[in-house]
Amino acid sequence: MEEPSDLFTVDGSSGEIRTRAPLAFRADSGALSPDNAHGVVVVARDRGDPPLSSRAAVTVLVKPANQRAPEWSAEVYSAAVPETARVGTSVLTLSAV
Repeated sequence: MEEPSDLFTVDGSSGEIRTRAPLAFRADSGALSPDNAHGVVVVARDRGDPPLSSRAAVTVLVKPANQRAPEWSAEVYSAAVPETARVGTSVLTLSAV
């Protein structure tokens, strides 16, 4: 990276960018707010003579964590099972999204 970052690190071999600290989403700012975006400048250098380099600007957008409870696909579920049903018989399948 061009400048050290408290939030990210870059693997010099693979180029993988990783978080270095927890990232927080600021809901009061909106999803595309600059408060939820972090810029990093990554520099690649070769070992040539003379050495050459190139820069890439990377923007990391923090998205909100799942804060919505699952919703059932039906309000009421019911099933009838005969008393002669074998152990392991499927009674009902629930679904929530």
